[in-house]
Amino acid sequence: MLFRSALRAPARSSLRVSVAAERLGDLEGLADLVAASGRGIVRRSGGRPPLDEPADVLIWDMGTMVPRQLAWLGMLTANRPGLAVIVVDSFPRPETVLAALQGGAAAVLGSPVSPESLAGALLRLESAQPTGLGRPAPAP
Repeated sequence: MLFRSALRAPARSSLRVSVAAERLGDLEGLADLVAASGRGIVRRSGGRPPLDEPADVLIWDMGTMVPRQLAWLGMLTANRPGLAVIVVDSFPRPETVLAALQGGAAAVLGSPVSPESLAGALLRLESAQPTGLGRPAPAP
């Protein structure tokens, strides 16, 4: 059980996570991976995620990344500057990874996503923002 506990979020994790995917089966798979990391999900979206995303972190399985999704990613991150987006691409190539990062993605993962890579990306995002992603720091 050491392996499973290593994937769990810290006990005081307060990241609000949403998942979105082009295909329903991928959406359920992402939700299962987030649950395995010990985090809850605030929204599940089929297709592209809505602009009023309530989460701190959005995990978006784009399937195969296309220009219209990159444009939506740019609008999404411009609308919610504190939102960290983890993009999942079926075949990440250097040029698509660079385009996603330039469009506002915090990370790009290849599909299928392993529990370790997702947990690592979430932990990295969580530790990069000790006051919480998308939330103001508490007043001194």
